[in-house]
Amino acid sequence: MPGGVGRITFSADTTRAVAEITGGTLTKGRHVYSLVLVNRETGKALPLYYTKRTAVLSSPYGRVTPVSVAYERGEVTGTVKAYLMVDTYPAARGTVTVE
Repeated sequence: MPGGVGRITFSADTTRAVAEITGGTLTKGRHVYSLVLVNRETGKALPLYYTKRTAVLSSPYGRVTPVSVAYERGEVTGTVKAYLMVDTYPAARGTVTVE
């Protein structure tokens, strides 16, 4: 797994989930980032449009700050697992509740 992930805080609302990164040193152009949401009961990834709806923002120095995935209202409900992926590695995990 790449070093320099930093501290990750997960959150979600009715239309997007976010992995907020603080103190990380990973840069936007050197890796591929995604946020995958997983059903807690089945362990399967939710069938979201990850490729089109993932956003990766960075600081003026190129360091990744938040990674988010958007979805339609009602597409994600309840509590789900969230995985911040860096390349093919789960760099951080947590849970989020969408009400």
